[in-house]
Amino acid sequence: MLMPSSASGASGSCTIMNAKAGEGWNVAALYPGDENWRASAASTEINVARQNSNGAAVPPPPPPPVTVIYPPAPTVITPPPTSNVIVTVIQNVNVGGGTGNTSGRGQPAGQPTGQPMGQPAGQPSTVDASIARFNAPTGIARDKDGNIYISDRNNFTIRKIAPNGAVTTIAGTAGQKGDTDGIGAAARFNAPGALTIDNAGNLFIIDNRNLRKVVLASGMVSTVVATPANSNGLTNTFVLPDNLAADANGNVFVTDYLIGVVWKVDPTGQVTRFATISSGILNVTGSGPSGIAIDALNNLYITDLAYSPNAGGASSIRKIAPDGSVTTVVEASVGLVNAHGLAVDVNGNFFVNENALIVRVNTDRTIATYKLPPSPVGGTVTAAGLTVEPAGQDVYFTDAAKNTVNVLQRNGTIRVLAGAAGQAGSVDTGK
Repeated sequence: MLMPSSASGASGSCTIMNAKAGEGWNVAALYPGDENWRASAASTEINVARQNSNGAAVPPPPPPPVTVIYPPAPTVITPPPTSNVIVTVIQNVNVGGGTGNTSGRGQPAGQPTGQPMGQPAGQPSTVDASIARFNAPTGIARDKDGNIYISDRNNFTIRKIAPNGAVTTIAGTAGQKGDTDGIGAAARFNAPGALTIDNAGNLFIIDNRNLRKVVLASGMVSTVVATPANSNGLTNTFVLPDNLAADANGNVFVTDYLIGVVWKVDPTGQVTRFATISSGILNVTGSGPSGIAIDALNNLYITDLAYSPNAGGASSIRKIAPDGSVTTVVEASVGLVNAHGLAVDVNGNFFVNENALIVRVNTDRTIATYKLPPSPVGGTVTAAGLTVEPAGQDVYFTDAAKNTVNVLQRNGTIRVLAGAAGQAGSVDTGK
């Protein structure tokens, strides 16, 4: 819903409560990608251009000069905080986090920030990952050896970034779309999104509404759960799967944003309803589970993301114990807005993807907000998915809009891990 603050036919500002592109309004800051993206923020003002009576767009006045200052360290905010987000953009469908794991448990705590993931301190990267190219990288996951896995959505492939910086394609063929199972390049994907890795070395992917698996040792891709076209959630089938996590026993848990459910997929592929978090967004005043993470005790953590325009995107974090009991561990009053992706470190700190912000929720429930900086190709850096190394020193995230994979270091600095901002493609670096 858009609430114009200027007269008809004039330029001005409006408050976005839960705006969608179109309907006579041009939201200039909206992500220029899939039609599924929507803007949502609490009492956020942006400049818009409204159409006049003959349908022509009335251009807004030139914006005043803006000085963007990116702090060298996070700003700590005590509850209740005021979000400094300008426009938060999330994707309703198939933008995942790959946040649903605490993989990488073998990373030594205290390893200096700025090192390539899994790289011994002082050992430089041997491959220039900036020559790699991605096309809307979305899901991201990290294994215990420091390898990063990326779902490269618009290339229909799964990519790997090794600790030495080498970028390779491990499944699928760029530009070839489908649902074929097979080994490596013979496999096909439709819309690979969220990722997670289990302890046995299997990579799980939400591919459109299906659950796919890559056995990393062999490259074999198989379909674990195929969702029928007419799925409505009344049977044990996904409706709108968003993110996923794997526990120590080989079970995979999938959040279903539309109907408010967390599904459990056991090692045989059987799907059961593990927990009901909320009413889902079929009820427009409701909320739904989005991000998911898991700790070493197999407790699940879920971001409960409100859809209602009246809620302003206010979000909470829920905990699901192994017995299925649900409690709230971070109340909406802490200040999370549009909490999509989620990760947790070994100390119990949460890392939340608010797209234009990455927020760390500390164990004392204070929060540190990392405002992502302007992109060198224009616009802001945005996070599609994120994962964290175990000690919480570095947060890795994909920027689907700028086609890069990045790392946010504990001191607040951000560097591009692989790819080049604004450069789409499917180039590997080789090994």
